[in-house]
Amino acid sequence: MATESAAAARALTVIGEEDHGRLLAALARTFHDLDLAEEALADAIVRAVETWPGRGVPANPQAWLMTTAKNRAIDLIRADARRARHLARLRIEDERRPGDHEDHADRLGADLDSARIPDDRLGLFFTCAHPTLKEPERIALILRFLAGLSTAEVAAAFLVDTTTMQQRIVRAKKRITVTGIPFGTPTSEVLGDRLSGVLRVVYLIFTQGFAATAGPVHARADLQEEAIRLARLLVRLLPDRTEPRGLLALLLLTRARAEARVDEHGRPIPLEHQDRRRWDSRLIAEGLGLAQAAAGEQGAGAYTVQSAIAAVHAEVRRD
Repeated sequence: MATESAAAARALTVIGEEDHGRLLAALARTFHDLDLAEEALADAIVRAVETWPGRGVPANPQAWLMTTAKNRAIDLIRADARRARHLARLRIEDERRPGDHEDHADRLGADLDSARIPDDRLGLFFTCAHPTLKEPERIALILRFLAGLSTAEVAAAFLVDTTTMQQRIVRAKKRITVTGIPFGTPTSEVLGDRLSGVLRVVYLIFTQGFAATAGPVHARADLQEEAIRLARLLVRLLPDRTEPRGLLALLLLTRARAEARVDEHGRPIPLEHQDRRRWDSRLIAEGLGLAQAAAGEQGAGAYTVQSAIAAVHAEVRRD
């Protein structure tokens, strides 16, 4: 039993780190309701905690969670007249069938990999960064639902209390519902125009971490790392687009100088006076490769240009 419990805990930890956002995005796309998706996934995880230690981790734990969350969402919809009408419109009732977790995994094992786009998180990026939303709302939603931070962690990142941040997120989700902001990736015809807004949100998250606008410290490494992780995700989801690579290169080359940017008293050190031996050579190498690749592609924009400039600074010889 102890071995099964440990295996269940490990599986849920891995899913929390790698697949939580993917599952949430798939549910949000299916039900067009962030609140419902979040509640259903949370209930599915609770059920996994209760059942996996005794029954064993299913062969495809992500598919098990997806199926259980879908079934839970339908139960929640059935109990709500307004949501029941929503269910009829979505026409997903026939997706619910009885069966244990192995049946679910076998039946729906391909659910997470059969979407028209490589990953439903791309659609969630565009929903959370829709131009109808205010900029602080876009940042809060992306950190909450794509970076996977708790509401308390998002609040701490921007030095507001948890209640204030919770209200901001609630308002943003309500705006999504009331204005009918779509769930899903924009068509290719408008993706280019909308992508700039998504990239801007990721850049602003990094900027808040790179030069905090408030608080006792000049830089926030946690926010820088979250922005880099989000930029990496966008590069994976949009392999044919240049600007996500340009943004990632810019963030990596900027992050590489973190240890050399301030003196022992926490005061900023200008670039020309920084000790380049303290720069992160691994991040420099990765950033240079991305910047060089992006600079030679069509579709280069502001972030690619900035990354090229940062690359020049990174390659300058030490005196």
